[in-house]
Amino acid sequence: MKSHIKDIVDSVYELLRNGRLQVTAGRLQGFEERDGEVEVTLRPRLGREPLRLRVQRVVNCTGPESNYRRLNHPLVVSLRERGLIQPDALGLGLQTDAHGALLDAEGRASERLHTLGPSRKGQLWETTAVPEIRIQAQALAVRLLRLTGADRHNDRRATADGPQPSV
Repeated sequence: MKSHIKDIVDSVYELLRNGRLQVTAGRLQGFEERDGEVEVTLRPRLGREPLRLRVQRVVNCTGPESNYRRLNHPLVVSLRERGLIQPDALGLGLQTDAHGALLDAEGRASERLHTLGPSRKGQLWETTAVPEIRIQAQALAVRLLRLTGADRHNDRRATADGPQPSV
């Protein structure tokens, strides 16, 4: 395994040395495919003038947008405008209670709106991998069953038919 990593590192350094790979820090302003290449417009981190590059490949290392103040998805915009969600202080996700219930603009936990996974990153941080999300999903499912009273039905079946599989 280590030799594969060393090979990759060596390849990246060779590409950098011969000018075939360029690393540029900045904010992506836009891109457009043209004649088998990509024209990328960046605002460099330390500059004000846009930088235009014609490249063969683009590797997006930014990850998905998680600042709910800036997300323009119609559902997010509607929830935000109606005061039904509250972005977390760090801009990493949404404010929730300990169970994943969304907090509204007044800080009240919703009985109907819940979330899990990356949108809870501002509070839980380690919430992007399947094992963590699976645990959150199970806990949320159990909580919702209790809130709706559906768990009473499962309890009766469990006593009549033997143990039921866990959620």
